[in-house]
Amino acid sequence: MIVSSAVIELGVSSLTTFTFMYYVYLIKNEKNEIYTGCTSDLRKRIAEHNKNRVAYTKHKGLWEIRYYEAFSRKYDAFKREKSLKRHGEELKS
Repeated sequence: MIVSSAVIELGVSSLTTFTFMYYVYLIKNEKNEIYTGCTSDLRKRIAEHNKNRVAYTKHKGLWEIRYYEAFSRKYDAFKREKSLKRHGEELKS
């Protein structure tokens, strides 16, 4: 997804383009528990997990990123997250 915004500097209009990425990630803690998630700010989200600000991973120790994939479309990222979670459940049974 490309988002553009016009910037006016010294009376001259220029076009600045920002690309938003969405990330699907797998994190693991010291107990070898794995969590799969999706976010647009990977560094911030990992910090939230480690500061106990995410209900599911709260009080389960420190988490480190083990794997991630980047997507330009939010839809694709959430679709991939769902697929990884579904396959993870299949492996548990």
